[in-house]
Amino acid sequence: MSHFIGDLEVKNFRAFKHLQIKKLGQVNLIVGKNNVGKTCLLEALMLYASRGSTKAITDILTARDEFAIEDSQESKAFAVRHLFHGRPDLTSLNNKSLKIKSISDEKRNLFIELTVVDKSLADRLSNEYQYRGGRISLDDTDLSKLISELTNNGLSPEALGLLSEAPRIHNTVITGSSIRSIIIMVISDDQSVGIIDYKLNEIAYGRPNQEIPHIFVGTMGLDAFQTAQLWDTVYLTPQEDDVVEALRIIEPAIKSVGLVESNTQKGVRIPRVRLSGRDTPILLSSLGEGMNRIFGLTLALVNVKDGFLFVDEIGNGIHYSAQPKLWNFLFQVAEQLNVQLFATTHSWDVIEAFQESAQAHRQVEGVLISLRNKFNSPGEVVGTIFTEQDLEIVTRDQIEIR
Repeated sequence: MSHFIGDLEVKNFRAFKHLQIKKLGQVNLIVGKNNVGKTCLLEALMLYASRGSTKAITDILTARDEFAIEDSQESKAFAVRHLFHGRPDLTSLNNKSLKIKSISDEKRNLFIELTVVDKSLADRLSNEYQYRGGRISLDDTDLSKLISELTNNGLSPEALGLLSEAPRIHNTVITGSSIRSIIIMVISDDQSVGIIDYKLNEIAYGRPNQEIPHIFVGTMGLDAFQTAQLWDTVYLTPQEDDVVEALRIIEPAIKSVGLVESNTQKGVRIPRVRLSGRDTPILLSSLGEGMNRIFGLTLALVNVKDGFLFVDEIGNGIHYSAQPKLWNFLFQVAEQLNVQLFATTHSWDVIEAFQESAQAHRQVEGVLISLRNKFNSPGEVVGTIFTEQDLEIVTRDQIEIR
């Protein structure tokens, strides 16, 4: 079953008051000026793919150091406000909501709302549902009771309407502080519920999370732990050959790759490669930063079969001469593994390479999304779509779209 998103609507998330993108491809390149929302769009898609999981929320906030400004462990829960457009302060948090959904398919949506309630309610709900055999599954009585509790505590009519439909709760995140509490409602298509304590630790959950496979590769690439974990899943499989093939884009002499434990960092494994004509393996990093970047990108791609890959600043560390071969590889493997790819860039070289590969792989639709601030409407972002045919004209005539 394909989880591809053909279009997207984002409301009240970070930089986006209301963003509509009416066409997405299988391989998508996102461009735009600084602070226009390129990374925000990747984060929105990651939140969608995770179905609003607590881990995704925590990862997004951690990546931007938004937990770091909170002065206590209890107050870290309030860092969730940074996900909302305008970053509401503690006095205006109530009934703040955001949506991430497919425009053409109302059933594929994600709704998150913040509601400030009495701490006693958060405590009661937490005590009511936690550790019930280590896992809970709300029945109709449980759901009716939960709706009743929340109806009297300020949840918005829209949230209550969604909640009152068939059991479609994905996560009910209950957080608190010594003064007040926040309930974070995360409602999606899945029929599961989780209750999270005020430290954003999950203490009980219902059905297993129905996340869509996805990986986010940031501007600095994958860390050593992620790299080792992803490598272990492809070692001695056909996907290992894909990884080696990608590394040969920069160094054709590479014969094989493997991970060995560092002599200086206990528990850390680092990649080494064998080259034709050399008996002794060498560190992958000794071949340049671009090799590490391609290694991480490829490991991520081959680990998200039937899912999503999100890459921030995909051109980082990779010379312009290698870009066409890299994009050809990405289009090819995305098609083979049924992956929908979203990447950002500032680089004209990346745009040209993307366009060339899109033309060469017409069976895999490539779309460029240019984000810009709406004219005469500060703070409102619009997305302009460039199809493969449009991009041919853009690159030929050097039309500025970044």
